[in-house]
Amino acid sequence: MVRDGRLYLKVPYEQKDDAKRLLRARWDKAAGHWWVDAARVTREQAARWLP
Repeated sequence: MVRDGRLYLKVPYEQKDDAKRLLRARWDKAAGHWWVDAARVTREQAARWLP
């Protein structure tokens, strides 16, 4: 799901470090989901964590 330029991901806790390292994912505390910049990361790159 893309909202406000953010592509939201479903990242299991044990994979959070991989998402941060590989995609520069960030945690959205209010939404309770990881996200990446939709303009910088393609769906193919994030496919592993797409909901």
